[in-house]
Order: sequence, then structure tokens, then C-alpha cells
Amino acid sequence: MGNFCSSKSGGSVETDKDGDIKIDNSSEPKFKLVIVGDSTVGKTSLLTKIIDKDFNMQTTPTVGVDFKNVVVEVYNKKVHLQIWDTAGQERFRSIAAQYYRRANGCLLLFDITRRETFTALPRWIEDITTNSNELVKITVVGNKKDLSDSRKVTENEADMFCLRQKNNINYTEISVKETDQEAITHIFEEMAKEILNQREANINSPSF
Repeated sequence: MGNFCSSKSGGSVETDKDGDIKIDNSSEPKFKLVIVGDSTVGKTSLLTKIIDKDFNMQTTPTVGVDFKNVVVEVYNKKVHLQIWDTAGQERFRSIAAQYYRRANGCLLLFDITRRETFTALPRWIEDITTNSNELVKITVVGNKKDLSDSRKVTENEADMFCLRQKNNINYTEISVKETDQEAITHIFEEMAKEILNQREANINSPSF
């Protein structure tokens, strides 16, 4: 695992005209990630865990959007990740779609114990691909693995769904509540690696 540090949002933050955070050191890669999915699938809990290294039972549904900054180290270089947490409620979908613009990667979460959050994935993928750069990387994350006895979606079914997508979508399963911090961090490191690899292969990959 690479090194990892975090920076919470809040206070005075300089942004550009698109609402993206300006980072002074231009020599270090900077990527925008967006966490999406239906309401109460664990998006805010995942962001809280990567920042605070803890699971918070008291998180409330996000209203609109929120963001945090983190830095991961991959390939012996620091990579700045600006991570946006979006609301999953239907009335906020049009707002969230605005934040897909210039995104380099999306973590698309669903709850393995609620099948309707899985069947909603195609619509989320359409939202992402319609409103973001065509090179955006997507990883589907099945959350609440600690409740496997109540699962309504098998790991194989989710794997096969991702393999059928034309966007080269990866799949992983976690429990934000119980998965260790190293494994949670690994998800973000792997996303950073994929984006870096893509940038090497295609100079048109966006950054903020």
C-alpha cells in the first residue's frame, strides 16, 4: 500500500470557474473522483472512512454535494484526489450530474442487501457517461458485505454485470463498517493507478 494523507473540506478554498479546487503544486497529478449511487448505500460513510479512518453510524443523507481532498502515493508519486460525495435522492440527481463534468473516475456504490440499488446501476452509468468525459474510469462497489446473510445480489452476478459493460468497469465488494482501512485505501489507490495509466496512454484525459 502507498502512503495516504487527507485534508477535510471547509474553510476558505480557492476554486476555478467550474468549482474545482486549485492545487498549487502543478507537478503532482490531480484527479477528480465522484462517489455516486442510490441514497443510503454508504457513499458518505465511505468518504468519512477514507478521511477519518473510522466508521460513523451517525451519518445523514447528503444534501446536494460535499467534497474532501486526499493524497495517495502510487508509483512513488503523490496523487491529489478531490473526492465528491453526491446525494442519491432522485430530486438531487440533476444537481449531482453537474459534478460529473471533468471527473476522472467514479465510484458507483450499491447495497448488496437491497436489490433495487443494484438494478439502478444502468441508469447511474448512463448519467455518468452522458455528463462526463468519455475516458472516465468507473468502479462499482458492492457495500455491506458484513450483511452477506441478507444479500440480494450475488458477487458473481455483480461481476458479470460489470463485465458486460462497454466501459471496462471493475467490481469490488466491501463493508464500509468492517473492511479494514488498508483495503478501503486500496480502492482509491487502484483508481488513481488506472487514471495515471490511462493518462500515459491518452493525453486527452482531463484533470482539474
